[in-house]
Amino acid sequence: MSKNETKKINADILVMGAGGSGLVAALTAAEQGARVMVCEKRSVVGGTSNFPSGPFAAESKMQRQKWMSVTCDEVFKIMMEYSHWRADPRLVRTIVNESAQTIDWLQGKGVVFDDVMAMTPGGLPTWHLLEGHGAPMVKALLEKAKEKDVEFYLSHSLKEIIKQKEKITGAIIKDKSDQSISIKSKAVIIASGGYANNKKWIKKYTGLDLGKDLFPHSDLKLTGDGIQKAWNAGAAREGMGVLMLQYGVPGPGVMGTRLTAIARQPYLWINQDGRRFSDEGITANWPFAGNAIARQKNRYAYLMFDENTKKYMEERGFDIGAGPVLPTSRPDNVQALFKNAVAKGNENIFVARSLKAIADKTGIHVNTLIATINEYNSYCAKNHDDLFNKDPKYLQSFKEAPFYVMRIFLRFLGTLGGIKINEKTEVLSNDQNIIPGLYAAGNDAGGMYVGSYDLWIPGGALGFALNSGRIAGKSAAEYCLG
Repeated sequence: MSKNETKKINADILVMGAGGSGLVAALTAAEQGARVMVCEKRSVVGGTSNFPSGPFAAESKMQRQKWMSVTCDEVFKIMMEYSHWRADPRLVRTIVNESAQTIDWLQGKGVVFDDVMAMTPGGLPTWHLLEGHGAPMVKALLEKAKEKDVEFYLSHSLKEIIKQKEKITGAIIKDKSDQSISIKSKAVIIASGGYANNKKWIKKYTGLDLGKDLFPHSDLKLTGDGIQKAWNAGAAREGMGVLMLQYGVPGPGVMGTRLTAIARQPYLWINQDGRRFSDEGITANWPFAGNAIARQKNRYAYLMFDENTKKYMEERGFDIGAGPVLPTSRPDNVQALFKNAVAKGNENIFVARSLKAIADKTGIHVNTLIATINEYNSYCAKNHDDLFNKDPKYLQSFKEAPFYVMRIFLRFLGTLGGIKINEKTEVLSNDQNIIPGLYAAGNDAGGMYVGSYDLWIPGGALGFALNSGRIAGKSAAEYCLG
């Protein structure tokens, strides 16, 4: 076939994206009897769903077996109040009600869960931990989809969604060589994973600069292609600018080490002006922590602790967990971790013997730093934080050299929105009408999160991806098959 010729394929449903939401949507639709094909611009499947620890669910069998009373009513209320009722209540309720069935459905596909737990103090135990994180789940879903004759076109991107008389009639996809394939289908499901690596959009919708004051979890070339194509087809916008915002230390020698967990501990935080700016206990709820750092000059801050606190970590363990690193886990040799990162050229980590040395290294005015340290130590001495009411159990004085310093920047796991949908994941136009045959799921869809990601209900992003994927697959199949 010459480059100018266009291959033509018929399918009931085209799914754009082979991440968690796309795989679930494709498999669900195929189980209903639909002919499904998936296009994925990367050469591998899974996307960001290869990495997370697990989805949320309410009233699951796993929770009931552990005597955990977590009701759909309770979860719905927390989610809606967290967003100040700016989230779409019908969408939120549908996702919550579907969540336990989705866990059962995944287990029926061979997906294995290790445990169910909370992530933060005061949070609900909705986090259903996957064995081996997301990658084994992705593998199981891919195998089941292939058994249902789902066709996969890897290294293919969506060029255009075709709409005639306000209905979706297909799409055009293309491969790396720009060879086009015309897909005649009744439905298209957008599940391309968001726009976490789109510098222009991140700047436009958040005001942050990728690689400068904001760092993505990974570079999976998530540029919002599916969102843009849906907009081109008349979709309304919703949820742009919402990030799964957290923080971390960029540079070599950090990722994959206990330094990541050390950066999450509730010790002393200082901004570039040399002042405290939050109750450091919010490190357990990293969206809150990310928001606090985002308000600071240059959008970074410093985590500091002294030799006594270092010994406390090594002997007693971490106060706060970080992903798979649980509270009470212990770093073996903090000084060696710092030394290794410094040796690899990480300028965001260092050890100092005096407050003046810290000031020289950071550019913080030494007198302001000294005043802040003295004030903080006075709070530690009387076991009460007069300024931000930090939990006394986290008050560790800052006196004994050497001092350990980490420059912490904004980091995020993904974007959360773009296309306006209803509770059936049907895409809505600017005048709030359904666009027949067009659906969106996962990080491309808005309406679930507003402003900040909700960690009181841990596992929310993956839970939304999987549940919205199932709903999209069912809705699209019902539409196509009547």
